Amino acid sequence: MKPILWLSLLAEAVPADAEQKFMTVLNFVVFISIGLLLIIIAIPLLLGKIQPNLWYGFRIKKTLSDRNTWLKANRFMAAGFLILGVVIVIYNIWLITFSPAIGFYEPIGNLLILIAGSTAVIISSYLYLRTL
Repeated sequence: MKPILWLSLLAEAVPADAEQKFMTVLNFVVFISIGLLLIIIAIPLLLGKIQPNLWYGFRIKKTLSDRNTWLKANRFMAAGFLILGVVIVIYNIWLITFSPAIGFYEPIGNLLILIAGSTAVIISSYLYLRTL
């Protein structure tokens, strides 16, 4: 049996209510987790607790060569990601509170917030780094 046919048969077997509930919970769990992860990752960088390294933070030649530049650039970037994480968490709490059934547009809204927000943080961080 082809996988697509199997999935379509499975989708028909699941009542719309159960499928909607599952998608609501899945959307909520995934995007709340992403928002919380952004917050958790941003806090140590914002507080200046992370020293220059090759694994965690704003890692380019300019930031790795000077500790002061590392701290300033990472604080700036972390503030942006902290705000993005809070926005994602608030958006999803709002969705789960005021939109009982998640449709097609809510996950798309989450993805747009995540992609546009991350892009804005990264570009603004590079622009800020140029001033250092």
